[in-house]
Amino acid sequence: MDKPKMLWLGIDCLDYNAVKKFNTNLPNLWALMQKSTWGRLESKKPLYTASCWSSIFTSTQPETHGVTWAKWKEGEVGFDSIKVITMFDVLNRNGYTCGLFNMPATFPIRDINKWIVAGFPAVGEKEEIAKPVDILNDLPSDFISYTPGHMLTNREMTEDFDLWVKSETKMRNAFIGLPYKYKSVDLIAYGSTVVDRCTHLKGVNHKTFALKFYRAADTSIGQIIEAIKPDYTFITSDHGADGVCHSLNGFILLNGARFKENNEIDTKQINFAPTVLELLGLNIPSTMEGQIIWEAFKSPAIDKEKIKQQLKALGYI
Repeated sequence: MDKPKMLWLGIDCLDYNAVKKFNTNLPNLWALMQKSTWGRLESKKPLYTASCWSSIFTSTQPETHGVTWAKWKEGEVGFDSIKVITMFDVLNRNGYTCGLFNMPATFPIRDINKWIVAGFPAVGEKEEIAKPVDILNDLPSDFISYTPGHMLTNREMTEDFDLWVKSETKMRNAFIGLPYKYKSVDLIAYGSTVVDRCTHLKGVNHKTFALKFYRAADTSIGQIIEAIKPDYTFITSDHGADGVCHSLNGFILLNGARFKENNEIDTKQINFAPTVLELLGLNIPSTMEGQIIWEAFKSPAIDKEKIKQQLKALGYI
């Protein structure tokens, strides 16, 4: 069976309630939702970027994967020190290649087959943010200055509303402009932080203000899908927003031939990784604490050989 082309859009702080409220004001996302399974992706407190994304990557809670807020803030832990197997590890071990671009909480970098350009909190000039490092030669010369990690170290840039929208445009165009050799991986992921900045600068409840940031993310969704032309598209956020604070109400979308259309669900962030692995017919590691989102599938495929192997491992046959 040919491997499907998978696109993962990681949109930090994309809020379930805000998406429903803005609906057709986000034309690309709203149209995609009508053809997809989508809904609320419940986070777990404490609602911090690194711990939530690490839970999505590993299908475990912070106390298991080890990326807690206190240790992450002090630089003691990061993407490279996650204690358990990640979904990227499972994919790589089963012959699937991955490319990660600006995905939040992917710094310090860890080995990924095939490439990674780290997202927040990577700063840039003085740190290793890409592997292989040659990929930086294929990005615009001013790329580093528009990365979220760099902008958050500069107070004037941090508080410049329009600059964050401009940054999203720059990052999106840099991603779309990557040479084919980078886009030809099995799972390609793009991270966006523009919606998160909306939350912290003024709040998602200011509709006119918030729409500017949400529309920037919506434009990225439309243009990136058009550029990549994936067989399957996934969208996740690490948490939602309530005013200027984080909330439990993240967002998820699953699109492709095996997923139901216009199907609203309510699930947990640790259920994402097992669902992707099930889509591909891969065994789910025993360390993963989440469940497969069966209600997202049109008709789950029954792999008789896989079931036989599992029964044999349990000693039933």
